[in-house]
Amino acid sequence: MAVSLKQIAMLYIALFGRAPEGEGLNYWYEQAQANGWDLAELAEAMYEAALQYPEYAELSKPFVLVSTIYENVLGKTYADDHEGINYWVKQVKEGKIPAGEVAKVIIGTALTQYPEHPATKTLLNRAELGLKVAEKIEHFEGDFTPFQEIIKLVNDDPASIEQALAYLEGGSPEQGSQAEQQENFDVHSYLNNLHIDKVAENLPVALEEVFSFWN
Repeated sequence: MAVSLKQIAMLYIALFGRAPEGEGLNYWYEQAQANGWDLAELAEAMYEAALQYPEYAELSKPFVLVSTIYENVLGKTYADDHEGINYWVKQVKEGKIPAGEVAKVIIGTALTQYPEHPATKTLLNRAELGLKVAEKIEHFEGDFTPFQEIIKLVNDDPASIEQALAYLEGGSPEQGSQAEQQENFDVHSYLNNLHIDKVAENLPVALEEVFSFWN
């Protein structure tokens, strides 16, 4: 079965906790098609490639990897499910499953066994947002932070996708209570504070700087 763009977006979220940029998303899609990879093989390739970045070097440690995937996919910490995390850490350490493939398995478990769970709905919504971010931002220029923080604005409510996009595009969507607004990372402010050299065309003035940085 061919790998889909949405499945790749879910791997970005599970392994890296971020939305993809267009170039990366399409690269992995093309690699999967060209090499005939299934989702497990693609997950392993993405995992291995990520280890070259200092930000993801810690994923080489099985405990960090599994804990990261659990939190990004299931919304669980070690305190929530130490038995499950310990099981997968042991599987990786003993070579019973490739490290990257753990992401594929846990995503599959969430989708098939817990389709109505808020964490699963959040994963799917974040993947949908990831596809939209990839349409708007083609290139990655060295800062993972905006891609990581934008997905934190998305929860199990589909409306949160549009709210996150409004932030990305310079709007001011309602984020719930004042406490919730304070807890959320202000993507608009963060993006507007970046310093770059060029100016993008056909974009809101508030985001001209950051989009020229990314494109």
